Amino acid sequence: MSLESFKTRWALAYLLIGGALLAIVTALAYMGFESTAAWRTSVFLLLGGAFLALVASLAVFMMALVGWRTPLRNRRLVRSALLGVVAVALCATPIALAELVWIPALVRREEQARKERVDAHSHTKEGDAAPVFSINTDEGLSFALGDHPGKVVLVNFFATWCGPCLQEFPHLQKLWNEHKHRTDFELIVIGREETDEKVKAFKKKHGFSFPMAADPDGAVYSLFAEELIPRTYIISRQGKVCWSLAEFAGEESFTEIKTALQRELSK
Repeated sequence: MSLESFKTRWALAYLLIGGALLAIVTALAYMGFESTAAWRTSVFLLLGGAFLALVASLAVFMMALVGWRTPLRNRRLVRSALLGVVAVALCATPIALAELVWIPALVRREEQARKERVDAHSHTKEGDAAPVFSINTDEGLSFALGDHPGKVVLVNFFATWCGPCLQEFPHLQKLWNEHKHRTDFELIVIGREETDEKVKAFKKKHGFSFPMAADPDGAVYSLFAEELIPRTYIISRQGKVCWSLAEFAGEESFTEIKTALQRELSK
C-alpha cells in the first residue's frame, strides 16, 4: 500500500468519525431539548466518550514512547494529540450544549408548565373580555373598570405579606410616575383579602402614590382567578385582557410589563 493511499484512507476515516460525532452531538442536543432525562444521559455519554478518548490518547502516546526510534513515532504522536483534542472537545461539549440548548429549553419548559398551571386556575385569560368591577380606592374614590372605555388600564393584585409584590411595586411606581398625566391610562393596585386600614398603612409605610384599594373578601380577585398568587393585567382600550403576568420575577418581568404597556398605549 502506497503512503498516499494510506493517508487518504486515514483522512476518510477521520472524516467519517468526525461526521458521526457531529451527528451524535446533534441528536443529543435535540434529545436534551425535549427531555431532562435525555439531557442527563447525553452528559454521561459525552463524558464517557471523553474518558475513552483520553485513555486511548495516553495509550497511543505510551506506544510512541516505547517505539520512539521506529518510523511510527511521529504518526503515533499525531494520533495521540488528535485523541487528546477529541477528549477535550467531548468534555467541553456538555458545557456548551447546557448554555446554548439544554438550560434555555429547561427554562422554556418550566415557563410553559407555570403558564399552564396559572391558566388552569384563571377565569380570565389573554383575549377575554375583562371582568367589570367597582371598588373604592384608598382615597375614597370609586374605581369602576367598566367606566374607562378607550383607556388602557393596568390592574395589579397583591398582598401586604407578599415578597415579590414589594419587588414589583417600585417598578409600578415608575410606570405611574411616567404615565399618570395621560388621559388614556389608569392604574389600580388591589390588595386581595386586605382591609382598608392595612392597605393605607402599607401605602404610607412604603411611600407609594399610585391608587390602591382593598378587596377584603377577594370578590374582585375571584372574577379573575382562583389561585392566590400576585397577578398583573393590562386591559386594552376595547376592554379585553391583552396581557397578564403571574409571579413577578425582577427586572425581566418589569421589562415585560413596560413593553406590553407601551405597546397598548401606542395603539
